Amino acid sequence: MASCRLCGQPGLVPMLELGAHPIAHRLLTDPKQEEYVHPVDVRFCEGCGLLQLVDPVPPAELYTEYNWLTSWKNAPHLPRLVELVEQLQGLDERSSIVEVGSNDGTFLALLRDRGYRDLLGIEPAKDARQNARQKGVRTLGSYFSLETAAALLSQQGKC
Repeated sequence: MASCRLCGQPGLVPMLELGAHPIAHRLLTDPKQEEYVHPVDVRFCEGCGLLQLVDPVPPAELYTEYNWLTSWKNAPHLPRLVELVEQLQGLDERSSIVEVGSNDGTFLALLRDRGYRDLLGIEPAKDARQNARQKGVRTLGSYFSLETAAALLSQQGKC
């Protein structure tokens, strides 16, 4: 029996069961290649109200390599996001900023170009991480986890 991933209460209420589906945007490179599929089973926790996938896709299946990098598509929201960062109280160009799931470093490169220097991306996908590093964006090849957070805290302090 599945328990809530947020509050731990057992007995989640089934909401939507769609069977197994492939991962969107993952195109096969060979007609003989076997396609990865994963069950889509969404349930509701009556205790805390969280709607959740019972069995999320394993991170290694989603984040080993990307098919599309951030810089390949229009991102009109990014300049506004930089403006919002600049309005955060207590944050300035000397602040330590970490972006989790930084893709190819596009957002951090925008911050760097505005004068921010202590920037770090966390990105598990090798191709995205390589692109970020080619842009001069410091990028850690890792999933964000409690262990990663603890290591960052001990190495460079709070972000």
